[in-house]
Amino acid sequence: MTTSNKPSLYQQLKESPLQTDIGEFSFLSEQLGSGGNSTVFLFERNGKKYAIKFLTVNGDERKLKRFIDEYFTFAQCPSHKNILPQYHFDKIKINDDFYYIIISKKFDYSLKKFKEIFLDNIKDSQEKIENIELIFNLLYKGIRHLHHNSIIHRDLKPENIYINIKENKIEDLVIGDFGIAHFDPELYDRLSETRGGERLANYKFSAPEQSVPGGEITFASDIFALGQIIQWLITGDTHEGSRRAKALPNHPFFDAIIDKCLASRQEDRFQSIDEINEKIINLNSNREKLLREQNLERRVWDAIYDLDKIIRKTCTTIRRIETLENPQLIKEFLTNFNRINTRENFWCMNQDGGDNYAENWNKKDDLWIMGNFKDGFGVECKIDKIHVYRGNTPYKNFFIIQTAPIPKFEYLDINDNPIQRSEPEYYKDLAYFFEGKCIDPREADNGYYRDSTGVSIELTKENHYELERILIKYGFMVAPIETPINKMQFTIGRDFISSVIENNGLTEELVNSFEKKTRSGYGWAIKGSL
Repeated sequence: MTTSNKPSLYQQLKESPLQTDIGEFSFLSEQLGSGGNSTVFLFERNGKKYAIKFLTVNGDERKLKRFIDEYFTFAQCPSHKNILPQYHFDKIKINDDFYYIIISKKFDYSLKKFKEIFLDNIKDSQEKIENIELIFNLLYKGIRHLHHNSIIHRDLKPENIYINIKENKIEDLVIGDFGIAHFDPELYDRLSETRGGERLANYKFSAPEQSVPGGEITFASDIFALGQIIQWLITGDTHEGSRRAKALPNHPFFDAIIDKCLASRQEDRFQSIDEINEKIINLNSNREKLLREQNLERRVWDAIYDLDKIIRKTCTTIRRIETLENPQLIKEFLTNFNRINTRENFWCMNQDGGDNYAENWNKKDDLWIMGNFKDGFGVECKIDKIHVYRGNTPYKNFFIIQTAPIPKFEYLDINDNPIQRSEPEYYKDLAYFFEGKCIDPREADNGYYRDSTGVSIELTKENHYELERILIKYGFMVAPIETPINKMQFTIGRDFISSVIENNGLTEELVNSFEKKTRSGYGWAIKGSL
C-alpha cells in the first residue's frame, strides 16, 4: 500500500478533505483509537462530528472480509439505542492508496476514558453507585438486543463502549466495534467466518474459553465480559484467581451478579442475558435480607483480620500459642481489642457456657470490668492471664481470659458501716453501687433505696449501677462471630474453656481436639468465603 518513504495516513489526511460517496469530510487532526487492523479518526461535516474507521491492513483478504462484515452484516440487524449507529461504508482513495472506511456517530468518551476522567473522581459513594448502576443497565440492554438477534459480540471491553455526557451525567451509552462478532449464519449473510481455535478477543475482559484453542463461544462468553467490566468499574481491575475483590459497600446486586457472571465454567454462569434480569428481580424482592447478609459477611471478615492484627501486634513472636501474664501487655492487648470491638462482631462464652456478644474490657485500679458499668451493669474480675491462639488461618484465632481469685464485695449499710457477710456459696458476687456506695442488692432490688435520712430514692442509670464480681479462677473465651463458640452446641466451648483454665493454659493437644470437634462449626459468612 505505502512505502517507508510515504507519509503516514495521519499526515495524508491532514493534507486535504476526505472525499466519499456521500460527500466531503474535514479531518480534525485527532486519532480516536486504533487496533491491530484499523484506526479511527475524528472528522467533521456540516458542523457535526463523525468517527471514521480506516482498515489499515491491505492485502489480507480475510481481514477485509471481516471489515466489510462489521458494517454489512450488522446492517441486517434492527437498530437499537444502545448499539453504535454506523452510517456508511465506503472505499476511498487517498493519493495512490485505497482504504475501506466505516463512518459512525462520534461519542464523547470511551468507557475507559469516562472512568479515568469522571467516575474515578466522584467522591460521593452513592453517586458512584448510581453511575455504575446506570452503566450496567445500559450495557445490559445493549447486550440483550445483540443476543436476542443471535449476535455474540466476543470483544466487549471498555474501549469498545462509548458514552455521551450532558452536564457531567451520562446521556447515552452504546456498544461498538463488531469486527470479530459472531453472527448466526442461518440469519445473516456474511463473507467471513471465525476459524476454530482462533483467539480474537482481548485478554483481560474475555472469558476463559476464548483463550483455549477450539473453545466454544456462547452468549455466556459475553456475560463473562459484562461481569469483568462491572468488576473493573468498581475495583479498578478485572478479576483473576479464586478470591474476587468485593464490590461497593451496602450494594446487594453487584457481588451476587458478578460472582455468577465470572464463573470459570460456562455452565456455571448465567446462560442468557434474561437470566440476569430474573436474578435482579429476585434480589430486589430480597433486598433487605441480602443487605443484612452482605453486612454480616463484611463484619465477620473485618473482625477476623482485625483480631489477627492485634494478636500479631502484641504477641510479636507468636507461632500458635502464647500466654500474656505481664500486666502491661494484658492492658495493651485489651485496649487494642476495645478499639476493634463493636459489640456486634465478636462473641464471648464463659466457663459455664453462657454466651453473648463480647463486651469491652475497662481497667479499674487493679481490676477489670467487662462491659460499661456506666450503662448500668458490668462484670468485675482480676485478670491473671490471657491465653492467645493464632491458627494457621485467621478465622481460627481466639483468646481466653483467665481470672484470679479475689475477695467478695464489702457492703455498706445506710450509715456507711461495713456489713458482716458469710462466705459466698457461689463463684460470683453481686453488688449495687448507689451514688458510689457499695450496697446489698436486696436493699434495692425493687428499684428503690432508702438512705440514711429515711428518704426512698428511685434507682436510675444516673445514680446507680450493678457489678457482678468473679471470685474464683475462671475463664472467658472471645472469638469473632460465626465461629464455633457462636454457632455450635455450647457444651463444646464450655468444656474446652474449663480444660484450658484447669490446665493454666493452652496446649497443642487441647487446641487440636477443639479444632477437630468444631471443624464444621463455622457460619455461612465464613464457609461461603473459603
